Amino acid sequence: MALLDKAIRPATSARFDVFLWLQETDAELLLASLLANEPAVRSCISRHEVLRQNVDEATAIVADHSPSRYGAAWRADTTPNTLRMLHKLRGVEQLRRATLASLGDGAQHAWVLRVRPDLELLEPLPLPPFADADAAAAAVVVPWECPRSQLLSDQLLLLRATDEALGGASAAERLGALYEPGTLLEASRRSAPPSLYPERIAWHALRGLTRRTWPGGSGGGPPRLQLVGARGEARDAYAKLAEAFPECFSRGAFAANG
Repeated sequence: MALLDKAIRPATSARFDVFLWLQETDAELLLASLLANEPAVRSCISRHEVLRQNVDEATAIVADHSPSRYGAAWRADTTPNTLRMLHKLRGVEQLRRATLASLGDGAQHAWVLRVRPDLELLEPLPLPPFADADAAAAAVVVPWECPRSQLLSDQLLLLRATDEALGGASAAERLGALYEPGTLLEASRRSAPPSLYPERIAWHALRGLTRRTWPGGSGGGPPRLQLVGARGEARDAYAKLAEAFPECFSRGAFAANG
């Protein structure tokens, strides 16, 4: 509901197609039912509705991604979770592109808003058109990035969905393609040493594109976010990042341009 109240409903000039790919079918169907009757939502399309069956992510990941392929970049405690996330991102992008193809006549989306399903927005999220001309011209808008450590938020992203002036695949297409073994291997090798850390491969997948941090957050900073657990418990959306990359945070504040 926070997504509706903080992003979709305030964007009165925009219409949304929503694409859902969640781990739990029941949760996916419930979310689809909540979104389907929203005036600002033109269509709501879920994995379950299209495929009519569960996709065995674990089987697909084992078949597509051998740990030996990635060498020391593979971490048994974290990489499988990263691959599950990327598998969902690819699935959602496939749903989006199939929908556009079915509409025909050059149908296209201007932007794609990628939102992690357990991420809660705590304040309104500005969506285009931005008052800030630089942000409006960006290919990628993020709540947080840390250039010094080559990290970019993968939890919440606003991505250009067309390839105009981007020199090839759009930002949305790049993110959706990151699951592909060859693309992922290339992204992992851009780090020294190679890394499959999710915020780092997101950085490399979208590198070279014009990026801006989100305009209009509290105090001029990025929008406030939190993660919500299965029992409704809230936790800091950036706690793990702050622990792993303290150089990107200063006394709990964002060091996005460090």
